[in-house]
Amino acid sequence: MKMVRLVTVMLVLALARVALGQADGYDVATFMPPRGWTRSESPGFVSFQDMRVRNGRAGSCQIYVFASGASIGNAAANFEAEWNVKVVQPLRIAATPNPQIENRPDGWTALSSFVDALQNGVPVRTILYTATGSGRYISIVANCTDGYQADLTGFFQSLRLSAASVAPPQNAGSRPTSVLNPPAAGGRLGDYVFTIPDTWTRQNASDAIVLASPVYQGGERCQLSLLPLRPATRGLPDDALNIFREVFKVEPLTGDIYPPTRLFRGTSPQGWEYFVVKKPLGPSGGVQMGTILLVAKVGNNLATVVGTSKEFLVSNCFGELVRDVWPSFFGSLQIKSAAPSAQALAALRQKLAGVWISATATVGLRYEFSADGRYMDAAGVRQRRTLQTFFGNGSYSFDGNTLILTSDDNGRTTALFRLEQESKDFGRSWTDTLCLLSPGVSGEVCYNRDR
Repeated sequence: MKMVRLVTVMLVLALARVALGQADGYDVATFMPPRGWTRSESPGFVSFQDMRVRNGRAGSCQIYVFASGASIGNAAANFEAEWNVKVVQPLRIAATPNPQIENRPDGWTALSSFVDALQNGVPVRTILYTATGSGRYISIVANCTDGYQADLTGFFQSLRLSAASVAPPQNAGSRPTSVLNPPAAGGRLGDYVFTIPDTWTRQNASDAIVLASPVYQGGERCQLSLLPLRPATRGLPDDALNIFREVFKVEPLTGDIYPPTRLFRGTSPQGWEYFVVKKPLGPSGGVQMGTILLVAKVGNNLATVVGTSKEFLVSNCFGELVRDVWPSFFGSLQIKSAAPSAQALAALRQKLAGVWISATATVGLRYEFSADGRYMDAAGVRQRRTLQTFFGNGSYSFDGNTLILTSDDNGRTTALFRLEQESKDFGRSWTDTLCLLSPGVSGEVCYNRDR
């Protein structure tokens, strides 16, 4: 990978518009993002992402523009602190920077350096650019596989920094209230309780908890952002769809591609209602980005989780074939200000009552639950011309997000569970589903209601 020189120079405006997209801005920075890249916002930063296949090899690049902060010293001190927080800790490597210094024409002093590392066998370059001026500093991180030199050079050449601090962060254009700036009446980040997916890392932004995956083969790096609770304004589905529009700047209920947009709604065992949008972004048949948005209603507030990954079919994070960390993360998620009530648990038993089936060409599974706490299960395995059938009876109970099955012969099994409805036609019709994730198993099994 050739070195990318991060020295800002003046560009001819016409040239910049050919190589880059429309002008954008965040906090004290304005810039021209690469044309065609996907833009998303989370509290504390804005990001741009691209995935492409070149010469039969998949590649990806992400650019993160972080909110500015009060300077802790001179430009070198700010850069050193940011290098430790944004490079060393997330990558878990001991890398010594060799920063270039730039005295920018807008009065800011910038230091930049990079590190090349194999991340899950993929060569990836991580670049940190930290500029100091007007008593503040701002950092930009690029995390890219090979083939993005021109995109990065054009982005940094277009970068302009304002002499005045901006608070709160705001895009240069006129936009509606964003999840970046929830009303002050919202809750705290400390309301969330969860388990970080294995090998992922956590960073605390000024107004978000950001969980990031390692870089997987093909350059994929996934992210989950937990946002502060904010007041509900409409019904839960409308609030969730509006937040999706604010975050991803696209309409969630139109422009569908394959695989289709999937909507989920349900009530957690803790008692909060939730609505999930799982939508691929990008051209059908081309390189896509997977997006997940969870909005949960807790009292009069909304809790929001935003996830991004490579396309769902091949993702190492929210994938349909490789790995999906969403079921275990969702199963671990709790909100301190919510508490399950006896009425909520009774309603959950009523929703669970009935027959649930899951079948493939060789295996059939069946559960029947009653509202009084009893269950009966059956499984059939077809091997060539024979069919083996197994039956069981017992009682069930709940422990948070865990379903406990105790058979009449005192056998005991547990599984994280989700009891929800799914729509693949933008909410026109819904299917009842029960998903179970057993301990130590990488994938969950989902059942459809039979009656």
